[in-house]
Amino acid sequence: MGDSAVMSAEIVRAEVALMPPHVDVGLKMLRTIVGAGDWALAIEAVAAIALIDIQAHQQAFVKQARAAAMLSGVYTQVFEAAGLRAAAHPPSRGVPSRRTRVLISTFALTDGQSASTSIVRWVELLDRNRYDVCVLCCEELTEREPALSIVKRPTVRSSDAGADVIRSIRAAGAQVEFVPTRGTLLDGCNAALDAARGFEPDVLLSVASPACPIQAALVHAGVAPVRLVMNIGVPLLMRGATGIVYHNEGKAADDAPVLEQLGIRQHRVATIGTDLRLCDAAPTAQRKAIGVPDDAVMLLSVGNVLVKRLTFAGFGEALARFLSRHPECWWVGVGRGDFAPVHQIMRRHGVADRVRTPGAFGDPRPIMKAADLLLNEYPEGGGNTVLEAMGCGLPVVAMHAGRGHAERIGAMLVGEDAIAELNVEAYWTRVQEWVRDRGARCAAGARQRARARAEFDYTAIVRGYERIIAEELLARVG
Repeated sequence: MGDSAVMSAEIVRAEVALMPPHVDVGLKMLRTIVGAGDWALAIEAVAAIALIDIQAHQQAFVKQARAAAMLSGVYTQVFEAAGLRAAAHPPSRGVPSRRTRVLISTFALTDGQSASTSIVRWVELLDRNRYDVCVLCCEELTEREPALSIVKRPTVRSSDAGADVIRSIRAAGAQVEFVPTRGTLLDGCNAALDAARGFEPDVLLSVASPACPIQAALVHAGVAPVRLVMNIGVPLLMRGATGIVYHNEGKAADDAPVLEQLGIRQHRVATIGTDLRLCDAAPTAQRKAIGVPDDAVMLLSVGNVLVKRLTFAGFGEALARFLSRHPECWWVGVGRGDFAPVHQIMRRHGVADRVRTPGAFGDPRPIMKAADLLLNEYPEGGGNTVLEAMGCGLPVVAMHAGRGHAERIGAMLVGEDAIAELNVEAYWTRVQEWVRDRGARCAAGARQRARARAEFDYTAIVRGYERIIAEELLARVG
């Protein structure tokens, strides 16, 4: 085991172009831990490498499929050494005669978080004549004893952070089980395996990244004949997975060769989505409530990390320069945090009087309906707000700004209206065109709403998942 783990690290060093210092240090520690045969600590070390990379380093390492696969391969080696053997499943006869049991497993449930919202909609919309559904919440990163200090909110339980989500799941008639980690992550893996096997699922749908060792253990140990991994940004590329679901077409194409090598089928369907019923029902906010004139062209940006994205790589400066050239435009930034750095940029360019930052909104759709354009930030931007805007018919300006998920998800969602490559001038030219031509921006809003209805409304998404489940069950026919 020790030699193979070290060998995996050396292979990835040769194949991955970028080896950040935090990963290099982590792999060196992992070699020492493996050499001592401490498998519980080894699981913690692999998870820490991925978690630090995802939380603090903008996925500098694990966004590369070979790097993610290497870490998943080390999980496999450690699980085998720790005695977590993969189960052998006989070929099935296709779709079970009884209702198919689907176990949706996740690392946490959090109100407002895209994966948790998706889980709620899957539970609500899966055909209950065909599926029994249970949600297994493995508190591997949050409700731990002892607490994991490198997590941003190490002691926040899903029962608190995801109270609304949990109520919605239960209201839809699905069971929710919690598996807090008591002791090591290896203890958490064993507890989760016991809970998952008790459900006797036909399908495991795991919401996971390489920072989720308990999810990795569920896939590795084969708790169900069909083991699907749903990823939003960075996939958990475990050999034990029968399939991985991508919704970012560019990332799917990038990762396809690695999945083929691992023998994992790739599926594509939207994962994060929107609910056009809520878009239609939302009222239109009054501009005067936020201090924007009715005759202004209102530019809008929305996001939980908006301040960071505005100040990170020049987006805020470019926005301020655009506002200085277009006195008819006002900008509204909706989100959490201290917008003082943003206001400082705007004052420096003399446009602060046309900037409004009203804070965070529980539902941004009303203010979206009051706006004229949504500006998806670059080089990194969000996805949920893009979909909500599209569902409201608010045209979105988005750009393919790189190869990472956050660098192109907005553009992937927008489709043909997106700027096709990293071209800042083209981005702001598009904004200018739609500011000046109301007909063009209204037509863009109509196109994007039609795209949202066809591909990103949750009803369409869940039908896609039902198709994937059926394909995977049939693939196991002996």
